Amino acid sequence: DRKYYDTNLLVGIAPNEGKEMCERLKEYRRLFAEKYGLAYKPRPCNYKGLCKGSCKHCEDEALELYLQVKDSRSCKLDDCVTANIRGISRLRYYTDGPGLRTLVLFDDCKLNCKYCCNKDIIKQFLVKKPLTVNSLGGIIERDILYFDINGGVTFGGGEPLLNSDFIVAFHKLFPLMHLTVETSLNADIEEVSKLVDVVDEWIVDIKDMNSAIYKEYTGLDNSNLKLNLYYLAKQVGVDAVRVRVPLIPEFNSEEDVEKSVKELKELGFYNIDVFDYRIF
Repeated sequence: DRKYYDTNLLVGIAPNEGKEMCERLKEYRRLFAEKYGLAYKPRPCNYKGLCKGSCKHCEDEALELYLQVKDSRSCKLDDCVTANIRGISRLRYYTDGPGLRTLVLFDDCKLNCKYCCNKDIIKQFLVKKPLTVNSLGGIIERDILYFDINGGVTFGGGEPLLNSDFIVAFHKLFPLMHLTVETSLNADIEEVSKLVDVVDEWIVDIKDMNSAIYKEYTGLDNSNLKLNLYYLAKQVGVDAVRVRVPLIPEFNSEEDVEKSVKELKELGFYNIDVFDYRIF
C-alpha cells in the first residue's frame, strides 16, 4: 500500500529551506536514535543539486530507525476505515501546528466559502484518492521518528470533522502521535465529541462571529460553530484551542474583526490570530 499511494499526485513536500531542513532532519534522527538507544551513523551525502529537504536516501535512513521501535510506537488495526484524501503535504515546519508536520487534506466540506485559504495547497495535488487508515500510516512512516522528537500530523481540508471516525482510527494506530485539526467547527457536536480525547490541538477558523456575515460568506449559519466553541472551552480548555479571525475582503471590516475577537475573549479564548485572507 505504501508504494502504491506514494506518488507525486497525492504526496508533496512543502517548500522549505532545503539544505537547512536536511540538516535539521539529520539532527532529529540523531536525537531519536539517542532516545531509544539505537546505533546511528549518518551516511555521507554527496548530492550537489537542488535539495528539497529530504530524499530517498534520508527517508530510507529514517524508516530504518523507526522500524526498530515500531511495535512500541503503534498498534495493529483492522483496516476498515476509509476517507477521501485530496493531498498530503510533508515537512511543514512550525506551520499547521508545533514542530515538523505532515498536513493531511480531506476532500469533503459543507461550506461554500468565497475564498478558500487551502486552495494554494490543494492545487498542487492532481487527484484525490480513498485511503484506508493503514495506507495513510504507510505513507507517513518515513517521517514518524521526526514527529516523536518534535511534531506530528495535522488534519485539514476540506473539513476534518466530517471524517472524525477516520481520525479516531488513526489515533488508535499511532496513539502517541501529536495530532492537530484545522477546522471551521461547523459540524455536528457529536463529531467534535469523538475527538476531544484524541486531538491535542485545535486550530479553528471562525470566519466571523457575526451570523449574517458568516452566512453570506459560507452559505451556512454559524450556530454549530458557536455551540462547538462553547463545548471545546469546557471539554478541552482554551489552552488547546487557537482561533483564527480573518479579515475577509468584501465581507467583513476591521471593526467586525474586533467584535469577533471581543466575543471570543469573553468566552475565555486568548490564542487568537488576526490576519487578512488572500484573494485568489
